[in-house]
Amino acid sequence: MKQLVLILSFILLSSCSSVKYDYQPGVDFTEYKSFSFVPNTKSKSLNRQRLEASLIDGLELKGLVFKADAFAADPADLVIKPRYQIVNRERMVTAHGGLYHRSYYAGTDFYFVESQERYLVVEFVDSKKNEVVWQATSYGFNAITFSQEKFNKIVNEMLLHFPPDSLKK
Repeated sequence: MKQLVLILSFILLSSCSSVKYDYQPGVDFTEYKSFSFVPNTKSKSLNRQRLEASLIDGLELKGLVFKADAFAADPADLVIKPRYQIVNRERMVTAHGGLYHRSYYAGTDFYFVESQERYLVVEFVDSKKNEVVWQATSYGFNAITFSQEKFNKIVNEMLLHFPPDSLKK
Protein backbone atom coordinates (compact mmCIF):
# COMPACT_ATOMS: atom_id res chain seq x y z
CA MET A 1 0.00 0.00 0.00
CA LYS A 2 2.83 2.41 0.85
CA GLN A 3 4.46 1.68 -2.51
CA LEU A 4 1.23 2.52 -4.33
CA VAL A 5 0.97 5.84 -2.49
CA LEU A 6 4.60 6.66 -3.31
CA ILE A 7 4.15 5.81 -6.99
CA LEU A 8 0.96 7.87 -7.28
CA SER A 9 2.62 10.80 -5.48
CA PHE A 10 5.60 10.66 -7.85
CA ILE A 11 3.32 10.59 -10.93
CA LEU A 12 1.28 13.49 -9.62
CA LEU A 13 4.32 15.62 -8.80
CA SER A 14 6.13 14.86 -12.04
CA SER A 15 3.08 15.82 -14.11
CA CYS A 16 3.01 19.34 -12.61
CA SER A 17 4.97 21.84 -14.65
CA SER A 18 7.44 24.01 -12.80
CA VAL A 19 7.30 26.63 -15.56
CA LYS A 20 4.49 29.08 -16.20
CA TYR A 21 4.40 31.37 -19.18
CA ASP A 22 2.35 34.27 -20.47
CA TYR A 23 2.35 36.30 -23.65
CA GLN A 24 0.67 39.25 -25.25
CA PRO A 25 -2.12 38.02 -27.55
CA GLY A 26 -2.11 39.28 -31.10
CA VAL A 27 1.67 39.59 -31.34
CA ASP A 28 3.21 38.09 -34.48
CA PHE A 29 6.29 36.35 -33.11
CA THR A 30 7.55 35.54 -36.62
CA GLU A 31 8.55 39.21 -36.98
CA TYR A 32 11.28 38.81 -34.38
CA LYS A 33 14.60 37.85 -35.92
CA SER A 34 17.23 38.99 -33.37
CA PHE A 35 17.70 39.36 -29.64
CA SER A 36 20.06 40.87 -27.10
CA PHE A 37 20.18 41.16 -23.33
CA VAL A 38 19.46 44.14 -21.12
CA PRO A 39 22.84 45.80 -20.53
CA ASN A 40 24.28 44.79 -17.20
CA THR A 41 26.15 47.62 -15.48
CA LYS A 42 27.61 45.34 -12.82
CA SER A 43 29.94 42.46 -13.44
CA LYS A 44 28.16 39.28 -14.50
CA SER A 45 27.97 36.51 -11.94
CA LEU A 46 28.68 32.93 -12.93
CA ASN A 47 24.95 32.17 -12.78
CA ARG A 48 24.18 35.11 -15.08
CA GLN A 49 26.85 33.99 -17.57
CA ARG A 50 25.50 30.42 -17.56
CA LEU A 51 21.91 31.60 -17.91
CA GLU A 52 22.75 33.86 -20.84
CA ALA A 53 24.70 31.06 -22.55
CA SER A 54 21.69 28.73 -22.18
CA LEU A 55 19.31 31.37 -23.51
CA ILE A 56 21.57 32.12 -26.48
CA ASP A 57 21.80 28.42 -27.39
CA GLY A 58 18.06 27.87 -26.96
CA LEU A 59 16.95 30.93 -28.92
CA GLU A 60 19.44 30.33 -31.74
CA LEU A 61 17.93 26.85 -32.11
CA LYS A 62 14.58 28.63 -32.56
CA GLY A 63 16.04 30.66 -35.45
CA LEU A 64 16.78 33.95 -33.69
CA VAL A 65 20.15 35.68 -34.07
CA PHE A 66 22.03 36.96 -31.04
CA LYS A 67 23.26 40.56 -31.37
CA ALA A 68 25.98 40.93 -28.77
CA ASP A 69 26.69 44.55 -29.73
CA ALA A 70 23.11 45.82 -30.05
CA PHE A 71 22.78 49.52 -29.30
CA ALA A 72 20.27 52.32 -29.84
CA ALA A 73 21.18 52.90 -33.51
CA ASP A 74 20.83 49.19 -34.35
CA PRO A 75 18.73 47.48 -31.65
CA ALA A 76 17.80 43.81 -31.59
CA ASP A 77 14.12 42.99 -32.14
CA LEU A 78 13.80 41.48 -28.66
CA VAL A 79 15.56 42.48 -25.47
CA ILE A 80 15.81 39.66 -22.94
CA LYS A 81 15.43 40.61 -19.27
CA PRO A 82 16.29 37.72 -16.96
CA ARG A 83 15.87 38.30 -13.23
CA TYR A 84 15.50 36.44 -9.98
CA GLN A 85 12.51 37.06 -7.80
CA ILE A 86 12.57 36.19 -4.11
CA VAL A 87 9.28 35.82 -2.25
CA ASN A 88 9.10 35.46 1.52
CA ARG A 89 6.45 32.98 2.64
CA GLU A 90 5.04 32.39 6.07
CA ARG A 91 2.80 29.46 6.90
CA MET A 92 1.11 28.35 10.07
CA VAL A 93 1.80 24.86 11.37
CA THR A 94 -0.29 23.11 13.99
CA ALA A 95 0.81 20.39 16.35
CA HIS A 96 -1.77 18.48 18.36
CA GLY A 97 -0.97 17.65 22.00
CA GLY A 98 -1.51 14.42 23.83
CA LEU A 99 -4.69 12.98 25.31
CA TYR A 100 -4.17 14.63 28.69
CA HIS A 101 -5.92 17.84 27.55
CA ARG A 102 -9.67 18.08 28.23
CA SER A 103 -10.60 20.07 25.11
CA TYR A 104 -9.48 19.76 21.53
CA TYR A 105 -8.00 23.27 21.32
CA ALA A 106 -6.16 23.07 24.62
CA GLY A 107 -3.78 20.49 23.14
CA THR A 108 -3.10 22.33 19.87
CA ASP A 109 0.03 24.40 19.41
CA PHE A 110 0.38 26.89 16.58
CA TYR A 111 3.67 28.17 15.24
CA PHE A 112 4.85 29.92 12.10
CA VAL A 113 7.51 28.82 9.66
CA GLU A 114 9.17 31.33 7.34
CA SER A 115 10.77 30.38 4.05
CA GLN A 116 12.03 32.01 0.88
CA GLU A 117 11.08 30.92 -2.59
CA ARG A 118 13.21 31.93 -5.56
CA TYR A 119 11.87 32.23 -9.07
CA LEU A 120 13.67 32.75 -12.34
CA VAL A 121 11.73 35.17 -14.53
CA VAL A 122 12.68 35.74 -18.17
CA GLU A 123 10.91 38.55 -20.02
CA PHE A 124 11.10 39.21 -23.77
CA VAL A 125 10.64 42.91 -24.51
CA ASP A 126 9.78 44.25 -27.96
CA SER A 127 12.50 46.88 -28.46
CA LYS A 128 10.35 49.10 -30.72
CA LYS A 129 7.28 49.18 -28.47
CA ASN A 130 9.17 48.78 -25.17
CA GLU A 131 6.55 46.25 -24.02
CA VAL A 132 6.88 42.76 -22.61
CA VAL A 133 5.53 40.37 -25.24
CA TRP A 134 6.43 37.02 -23.62
CA GLN A 135 7.37 35.92 -20.12
CA ALA A 136 8.29 32.63 -18.46
CA THR A 137 8.71 31.91 -14.76
CA SER A 138 10.50 28.86 -13.41
CA TYR A 139 9.36 27.87 -9.93
CA GLY A 140 11.33 25.91 -7.38
CA PHE A 141 14.56 27.70 -8.22
CA ASN A 142 15.89 27.43 -4.68
CA ALA A 143 19.57 26.65 -5.17
CA ILE A 144 22.09 29.45 -4.92
CA THR A 145 24.18 28.31 -7.88
CA PHE A 146 23.62 25.93 -10.77
CA SER A 147 25.79 24.11 -13.27
CA GLN A 148 25.58 24.86 -16.98
CA GLU A 149 23.69 21.57 -17.51
CA LYS A 150 21.04 22.57 -14.94
CA PHE A 151 20.58 25.97 -16.59
CA ASN A 152 20.28 24.26 -19.99
CA LYS A 153 17.52 22.03 -18.62
CA ILE A 154 15.63 24.93 -17.02
CA VAL A 155 15.90 27.18 -20.08
CA ASN A 156 14.90 24.37 -22.47
CA GLU A 157 11.79 23.78 -20.37
CA MET A 158 11.01 27.50 -20.45
CA LEU A 159 11.55 27.81 -24.20
CA LEU A 160 9.22 24.91 -24.98
CA HIS A 161 6.52 27.57 -24.87
CA PHE A 162 8.24 30.03 -27.20
CA PRO A 163 6.96 31.16 -29.58
CA PRO A 164 3.41 30.56 -28.33
CA ASP A 165 2.10 29.81 -31.85
CA SER A 166 4.20 26.63 -31.87
CA LEU A 167 2.09 25.10 -29.09
CA LYS A 168 -0.08 22.21 -30.14
CA LYS A 169 -3.50 22.70 -28.65
